[in-house]
Amino acid sequence: MLTMRTDMTKRVMIAEDDLHVRELVSIILRREGFEVVESTNGKDALVKLNGSNVDVLITDLNMPEMGGLELVRKLRNRTGSELTPVIMLTSENHESIRKKVEKAGINKWILKPCIRKDLKKAVRKLMSVN
Repeated sequence: MLTMRTDMTKRVMIAEDDLHVRELVSIILRREGFEVVESTNGKDALVKLNGSNVDVLITDLNMPEMGGLELVRKLRNRTGSELTPVIMLTSENHESIRKKVEKAGINKWILKPCIRKDLKKAVRKLMSVN
């Protein structure tokens, strides 16, 4: 469960089943001053959100129990989370996946392995943080 923030720290949730990718993304974002909440899949992410919101969701496409597309659909149906910016991290780069991602309303698509600079730029842009 997420706690209420009393400061203006921006909160990012990472839903990623690969421990190494999740840790790398988390380290990059924490060094940039973001609060990071880690989850191992979409189901875990929804439990950890528990009605709270994040400023940006970074999710993998394919994860056990609940993948990224289903997580985004459920997030978009929650009051207060309809416009949460979403970054999809995936190693899949074919047209059928791209269409599904676009249809789900995902704001940014980053191919793995991602470059630190691209990830930081995407998160800051979606949060409008310079």
